[in-house]
Amino acid sequence: MKFLSEEWFKATEQRVYAAFTKPGKYSLDFCEVYENCPGENSTLWMLFHIEKGIVKNITRGVGQPAKHEYMGIADYKDHVRCCKGQLDPKKAVISGVFKLEDNASDGGPMKTLALINMYMKLTEAKRVPGLEFDE
Repeated sequence: MKFLSEEWFKATEQRVYAAFTKPGKYSLDFCEVYENCPGENSTLWMLFHIEKGIVKNITRGVGQPAKHEYMGIADYKDHVRCCKGQLDPKKAVISGVFKLEDNASDGGPMKTLALINMYMKLTEAKRVPGLEFDE
């Protein structure tokens, strides 16, 4: 199955819901943006709505998304590197390979750390077996 395809999205959605079943402290909206994607839609995004640590809703779209509470923005090839295990998602955020935008008024360092940990968990869920990439 191709990365970012409809089939991949459905498999990822199931894996994300299964991975986020343990209640937590934080509620947030996190929008992950994939820039410079191959094909006709060069920018794709996924929005994860998380309430008290549990993913309640996942949506996706094409083009530039509206601003959300937290946004993770990176080039397609860097998302591929993370999904292949060639780039650690935590290092990608800390080093600036992935641009993390904090548009929340109630953030703080603990919520940012929680977001990074949540992003690492999301990345694991996106590593669907049999995944293929356009490179």
